[in-house]
Amino acid sequence: MDSEPLGLILVENGTKGDRLLFRFPFMGGTQRSSVSEMKRKNPYSFLVPEDTAISKHIGMLGTDFSNYSSKVLSHICAVKSELCGKKFELKVNEVRFVGHPILLPTSERPTGCRPGRNVSGMLLFSIVFALRATANHSIVDCYHDLSKRIGIAILYEEKRCNYLTKQSKRMLSIQDEYHEDESKGSPFERMLSECQLSRELKTIFDCIRSEGRIHVRLNGWVLVSFCLPQKAYSLHYPHLSIKPSDLHQCIRNLMPYHTILLLIERDELLSRLPLDSSPALKRLIRVLNPTRSIQSLAADADVALDHVLELCGYLVYWAFGTPIFPLCDANAYVIAPFTPSSVSGRLAEKFSEEFPGCSFIKVLSEYALPVSIGEKRTPFQTQEEESEMLEMILWLLKQRILMQIHTYVALIIPQDHQTTRRKFDSLELRSDSRTPSESDRFSNDSDEVASSLTTSGISDNLLPSSLSSAERLAILKVPRASDPEDLKLFAKYEDSWVLERRKSTKESRDIGNKRRRFSMKPSSGDRTRSCRAKFLQ
Repeated sequence: MDSEPLGLILVENGTKGDRLLFRFPFMGGTQRSSVSEMKRKNPYSFLVPEDTAISKHIGMLGTDFSNYSSKVLSHICAVKSELCGKKFELKVNEVRFVGHPILLPTSERPTGCRPGRNVSGMLLFSIVFALRATANHSIVDCYHDLSKRIGIAILYEEKRCNYLTKQSKRMLSIQDEYHEDESKGSPFERMLSECQLSRELKTIFDCIRSEGRIHVRLNGWVLVSFCLPQKAYSLHYPHLSIKPSDLHQCIRNLMPYHTILLLIERDELLSRLPLDSSPALKRLIRVLNPTRSIQSLAADADVALDHVLELCGYLVYWAFGTPIFPLCDANAYVIAPFTPSSVSGRLAEKFSEEFPGCSFIKVLSEYALPVSIGEKRTPFQTQEEESEMLEMILWLLKQRILMQIHTYVALIIPQDHQTTRRKFDSLELRSDSRTPSESDRFSNDSDEVASSLTTSGISDNLLPSSLSSAERLAILKVPRASDPEDLKLFAKYEDSWVLERRKSTKESRDIGNKRRRFSMKPSSGDRTRSCRAKFLQ
């Protein structure tokens, strides 16, 4: 995958030139010997095309990070002091190197050291990640941010206790020992057992490749926390491409009427949190319930609502949870597009493990058409069957197999009433000889009410200024518009982006802080339409 790094490099540049301090992964003794055997013994000999082993090795030099020598990597990744504090990005064949060089200050020295230039002669250092050249810009930016975070943490420890200077001296001494006797193997393997910084960098590399999340305390002091959302979400949804910008937009759209559905078990999530994590976050995780809104969870956890929204955003970004609407009888669900329905697929196997004795295909068939939770309830269901049904819905939502159906309201104002009337006449939908119906009388009454309200100036005071004159006139024709309280409530919905940003009826009720007792019912004189649309969680 493009989100997984190919390697990690620690380089430094100083008075003695650029040097590579540590790299991971590295070639062991057996790998080095096998590579040396494949090299030509005579530098003036020709490369025979039939020698497939050597050809394969040379062809892999561009893509296999371990085949790059330490000297080549030090020349590539060590930059001049003018580039410090900026993003470093370099593409070589099929490998892209990303880092953030950091300049070591010479005026400030750690406690116990003499002022001036540091003893080791180190001027700058850089943590560089080797990525695939096909990695998109969002992944490259994330690794640049990670390199910057690690570098700042190492710089802090260097100022505090001369941490980098001590570790670099030990790394260079080990390299000198192995340079004199190459038969010993790789010096980086010994660094893992003797150098703490090497072990910490290896832990960072392994964590980012395995789960995309990092909680490492450098030198047992500075905590480095980082999440690569592309990798973290790929563990739950392998075929889903997520960018950090998408997650930031999702977090900004979190509302008090939403809730969080955990993607991992509650106990496992609590065990993964750092020891000094927020107590409010732990309380929120313990009270999380997919049937209660964030606003209710804030009251249960005794935490301010704004802080709970921030904590929910943390859970979403770190791929610990996904936002949904709280489960209720009115929620309607249907199978999401492109859902694999293979009997022997990965999802079918996971479903059989989670719900033994239940058929995955049969459960999917129940949601072939939109169905609400209330419609699935029967008076003959036991409490165990009802809880199992809700657990199945939550599991299907976690796997993105189901999506929720929402109802949206749109205000449609015809531009030309005469054109609409001629269309009806051509279709012979009305007769010249018919008597005035109740709807005609109702429409005439609405016109009179609208004209009276317009002349009195009530509409100008209550309705938003963003509405056009045609929209104002159509709204005032609604009989409920004669009640100023209802007109104020409608204006409140419009100000809350119910119409312009296509908020669903569930969201509009929560925005207006109203229950189902109030709803707009389109009559024959209205041009208000309600439509059902699909919304993928």
